Amino acid sequence: DHSVGKVVGESWCKVLYGPQQQAYPDHFTHPALFLDHLVTNSHTIARHVRGVVRDATMVTQQFTTVMLFVVVFLELYMYPTYHLTHLLACEAVLATLGLVLYLLLPPFTTTAQNRLSDLKSVSVIAGVLWLVAGVVGCLVASFSSDTIWACTACLFIFHLITHDYTHTNAHALRLHAPLSLNSAMYASVLLSSRLATPLHVFALLIFAMLAFALHPAFCHYLRSNWSSVQVMLVAIEATGVSIWLVTNLSTATAGVLFMATCLFINIVCPLWLVYLSKTSKFQVNGPWDEAVLHVCAPPPQM
Repeated sequence: DHSVGKVVGESWCKVLYGPQQQAYPDHFTHPALFLDHLVTNSHTIARHVRGVVRDATMVTQQFTTVMLFVVVFLELYMYPTYHLTHLLACEAVLATLGLVLYLLLPPFTTTAQNRLSDLKSVSVIAGVLWLVAGVVGCLVASFSSDTIWACTACLFIFHLITHDYTHTNAHALRLHAPLSLNSAMYASVLLSSRLATPLHVFALLIFAMLAFALHPAFCHYLRSNWSSVQVMLVAIEATGVSIWLVTNLSTATAGVLFMATCLFINIVCPLWLVYLSKTSKFQVNGPWDEAVLHVCAPPPQM
């Protein structure tokens, strides 16, 4: 071939811009070296089953948190006079424990002024919820229960979709999910309208704040420092929710569906993702791609 012989006879460099001009067009490539720079899957992230399963644990964690909140609501809804005191006591213990951890653990250590500000914020939020509990319980009291259940389900699904899993997986320092938090809190307001007294509403809203506002920060800390403890916490929560669903409802279908969903999220989906990334993801790069300019610093002036 004449072009090949010409290239072989003369020097050719793969340089788009340079001090020396070549007698070839910019898109020219040596035919004998055309496939030497072939690269496959250069930008593909290598996914491993263990890492994907560990990241999927946080999705299971948030799904379990939503179901745990639903279980607490059902306890207050089905047994309004039996479990209220226990729930308030548990919330007080959890809030105190979380505050102690926030003040003592190294990543959360703050100055005395910040600690006082945080205590004031927590006190103000609790006080406001106590004052508006009666009003909140009456906001959507005129809505039918079927409407409340449907809207709550849609809001919790939206909460799970828009949740910031990069934060809970310790890939981001701050939680950036205002829509997720707002949807979860509005769902809790809808459910609180079905409760008997303002004290029940107050207890449910406080639990919503602990579950959807403070719990992600605690999971972020566990994932950053003790990932094995975080996995054990997910297993304990999922087991407790499934046992309650099986023992307190008239049928075991809800508990079985919950555990099947957790297994699907934490095992089937990661295996499926790893399989697809290995078999279906195939990217080819070569000399035919758009040129990438590498700007070099100019030589020093003599």
